[in-house]
Amino acid sequence: MKLKKDHYDLNCIDAVTKYITAHLFVNKRTKNKCVKFLSQIKETRYDQILERYHQERKKPKEKRKLITFVSDKFGNYKTAWSKNFSRVSKLNFGVPIACHKYGLEHNNNVVEREWKHQRPY
Repeated sequence: MKLKKDHYDLNCIDAVTKYITAHLFVNKRTKNKCVKFLSQIKETRYDQILERYHQERKKPKEKRKLITFVSDKFGNYKTAWSKNFSRVSKLNFGVPIACHKYGLEHNNNVVEREWKHQRPY
């Protein structure tokens, strides 16, 4: 009997430059693994995120242009984001990989679009 084992390739890609700011290959997307993944971004880019927050914090909340993280609706990503960045950035949920199934033409999530190009089907 052949056992199928899933793995996950967690990536954070800058939407403008397409630069990969964090990467982690895991067996399971546990809370601790997701926190570890987003901690990579915090170690390397937190100064930039904080600088943007300080520039925008005096504006009304709805007019702030904070750094925005786009993710699917997997709960552990939201928990990890809340732990690392909730006060200084925004979290947005993008369109899932199966966007065509829902009649959508384009996927607004950079990582999901990249994954689509790597899929063999």
